[in-house]
Amino acid sequence: VPNTDWQGKTITVVGDSISTGGWVGTLGNMTGATINNLSVSGTKLTTGIVPEVKEMTGESDLIIIFGGTNDYWHKGTQIGTIDSTNSTTYYGALNTILTTLKTNYADSEYLFIFPYDQKFNGDPSSTDYGYGSLDDFRTAFIDFCTQNNVNYIDLGTTEFDCAQHSSDGVHPNSAGHNI
Repeated sequence: VPNTDWQGKTITVVGDSISTGGWVGTLGNMTGATINNLSVSGTKLTTGIVPEVKEMTGESDLIIIFGGTNDYWHKGTQIGTIDSTNSTTYYGALNTILTTLKTNYADSEYLFIFPYDQKFNGDPSSTDYGYGSLDDFRTAFIDFCTQNNVNYIDLGTTEFDCAQHSSDGVHPNSAGHNI
């Protein structure tokens, strides 16, 4: 069992299919924390993660929100404006999630994670489907986290390479989960 500051604590992960896989188990093994994984495949921030966060119960020392992939790839999610509270927009969903966490989990720490660059059905993440590219969503995410003093990780700036670390251009393989 690892000797870390997280041993014996609880970490809750809320995300999409990327978070239903191996990295969450690796996190538990590395930290010694109890992991509550509430991630659901196909979930968008706007239509899945917001309700999941609103319905969370129990205590958690750290809450990790990892999403944005499906808001982009499944199209239809408007980015909106940074002060939006309309949870059907990307910014509005982020604001709703943060407000809910601050209200219901005021003593917890939060970490928001934005996904790495991806290729879905052969389309690069630079494709704009009329709602913005993945980079536009990334910019919104960073602006939101910076403005709200939220701890975040932008996996687009890591050594994650879809050709080497993904089985399908989106979901991590074993090496990708370890990153």
